[in-house]
Amino acid sequence: MSYASTVLEDSPTFYAQLQDTSGTTAVDSAASPHNGEYKAAPELGKEGPGGLKAVRFKAASLQFVTIANALALEYGDVFSLEVWLQNFSASLETNAIIGKGNNSGYLRLNGGFPQLLKTNAKELATGKKAIGVDGKFHHLVGTKNGASMHLWVDAVDETGATANATCEKTAKPLTIARSSENAEYGELLIAHAAVYAGVELSGARVAAHYAAMVATGASPLAMVI
Repeated sequence: MSYASTVLEDSPTFYAQLQDTSGTTAVDSAASPHNGEYKAAPELGKEGPGGLKAVRFKAASLQFVTIANALALEYGDVFSLEVWLQNFSASLETNAIIGKGNNSGYLRLNGGFPQLLKTNAKELATGKKAIGVDGKFHHLVGTKNGASMHLWVDAVDETGATANATCEKTAKPLTIARSSENAEYGELLIAHAAVYAGVELSGARVAAHYAAMVATGASPLAMVI
């Protein structure tokens, strides 16, 4: 089974594979799609995980994807946020990945360490292991179901310290490689960005997603040793 088929088994609310090679539309492969728009011309069609494509976002150029609000995208306090990424900044404290405005759940890297936040309000969880500038793609998933919060890196639960706060549904746009509220941008290659509203992906499903990509046998990937 392909990676995309494995993801779609879990009915993501939004799933931008980021396999686009031209134009300004970021195609959503979810059952009820909400296509996004590339802003400031990020580099499309770069080498991605598993022999697929990815998009290169540069923070200094203010490059990102914006997806207009829809009720289905307002994920509240139960959600999962998933991407494949390659990090290009070891020190950037505000390396934006995906989120949806003030008081919503937001995923970023801080000095390479994954963080799940309530945007502009509170750090909810910080990963124990940094994603370095290593030339490899890594699978990152942040999940929240009330006080249950997890950060999965390459199918390993790397959740460190947690401090719960209730994330809210917002009418702000969903953004990739940018925090829409506080001008944080990503210095990243990103592929296969997915949002699961009302769903906390289990460790078993996270592992299944990771295994589906690893099964392609293609590089560059970060393998669990």
